Amino acid sequence: MSVWTQRPGFRDWAAGAAVLLLAGTAQAVEVPDPAVTPGEALPVTSVDVCSLGYQPDTSEPSVPKLLNLYKAYGLAYFHDGYCNNLDGCQLDHLISLNLGGANTLGNLWPQPVTGEWNAAKKDRLEQRLHQMVCNGELTITEAQLALTSDWRVAYRQYVATLPGWQVVDPKRQEVDGVAILSGGVGEAARAVMNAEAPGYSLRLGFALANGGNFVSQVRVRIQDMAGRPVAHATTAGPWFFARLAPGRYTVTAEHGGQSQTYTADLTQGQAGLHYLFWNS
Repeated sequence: MSVWTQRPGFRDWAAGAAVLLLAGTAQAVEVPDPAVTPGEALPVTSVDVCSLGYQPDTSEPSVPKLLNLYKAYGLAYFHDGYCNNLDGCQLDHLISLNLGGANTLGNLWPQPVTGEWNAAKKDRLEQRLHQMVCNGELTITEAQLALTSDWRVAYRQYVATLPGWQVVDPKRQEVDGVAILSGGVGEAARAVMNAEAPGYSLRLGFALANGGNFVSQVRVRIQDMAGRPVAHATTAGPWFFARLAPGRYTVTAEHGGQSQTYTADLTQGQAGLHYLFWNS
C-alpha cells in the first residue's frame, strides 16, 4: 500500500504511470519507470505474508535518498512537475509491503493521488491480490509480477471484473477556492474516501431516516457565520467532504424538496463524519 506523502523533514502515513522520458529524466504518470523503480521484494513466502504476526519493514529511507528519488523522476518535491496539483503525489511501494515488498528506493516511486489510475485504485488491487494469495488463488510470485509488469492490467483483471469491487471514483472539485470531495457509491468507494478523509475538515453523510438508505445529488451550500457564501456543490454520492479553514459554518443541504441546516464547528480543526437524515 501507499506509505508517505513526503516532503523534507515531514512524515505522513497514507494509502501508476505510462513512462515518459523528458530531458533524460523519468516522468511517471501511471506506472513507474522500471529503470528507476523495478520493484524489489524480500525473501518471504505466502505463509509469511498471510500470518497475523507478519511485520514488514516500515522505516523511512533517509531524506537525501528520497530527494534523489524525486530527482530521478524530474521532481523537486511531491507537488512539483506531474505532481503539481491540489493533491500532489505520495511515495508508493510498487510491490506492496503486505505482499513482501521491500522498503527500498528501488521499490518506491512518486505516484499521483488523483487521476484515472490513482493511488487509491492501486491500494484496492493490493488488497485483492493479498486476499487471493492467502486464499491460495495466486502464488506470491504471481501477485508480485502483477504489480511490477503493469498494475493497471492486473486491476482490470482482478478488481474491475469482481462484483462488489467496482468503484465509482469520488468527484473532486475546487469551488471558490475550497477543495471538495464527494461520492461514496459502494463499499469500496467509501473505503477510498475514508482513506482521504484526514485531508478534509468538514465531513457529511446523507441518508433517509426510515431505513437509513443513502441519498445522492444533495445540493450543499456553505456559509460563514456572517452569512457570506463560502462554497456550494451538488454531491456525486452520499458523502461530502470539504477542506475548510478552522471556524464555524452554516451548511444548508437540500434533497427531495426538503432542506436542512447544520452548524459545523471546525474551530478546533477537523470534525468527524456527521449525518443528515431526510424523511422518505
